[in-house]
Amino acid sequence: MIQRCLCLLLFALFLAGCTSSLLRPPRDEWPEIGNEFAKSLRWAGPDLAATFFTTDARPAFLTAYGEDRGLRVTNVRHDAAGPAVGDKVQGVLAIEYYRSPSVSIKNARIPLEWSCIEAGRYLPCRWQITTELSRLP
Repeated sequence: MIQRCLCLLLFALFLAGCTSSLLRPPRDEWPEIGNEFAKSLRWAGPDLAATFFTTDARPAFLTAYGEDRGLRVTNVRHDAAGPAVGDKVQGVLAIEYYRSPSVSIKNARIPLEWSCIEAGRYLPCRWQITTELSRLP
């Protein structure tokens, strides 16, 4: 009987440990999420990069950076302006680009504001860009 109770107690502790790791994991994906955004903008194009924006900021990004705008990104880097504090953080997008048919390379540094958008009560938040970007010159 004691062995059964002990086994049941160990099983309950095991289950409690599993569920506690699933509830709201830490927000450790900053600043790596900025690097993923930069890679998707450079290599996958604006459609995938648009998924990093909030639903309010996404249309402005697609209007400014969509495929039909002739924008060609040659190099892009995301620099974190500091560690995440709370649910907001600043970053800077350093981008080298040209617009077809021109081949003159231009540089721009664009400040970005990221927010950790809550996905649900037990789900972790998701870092998304809240800055509404305008067309590059």
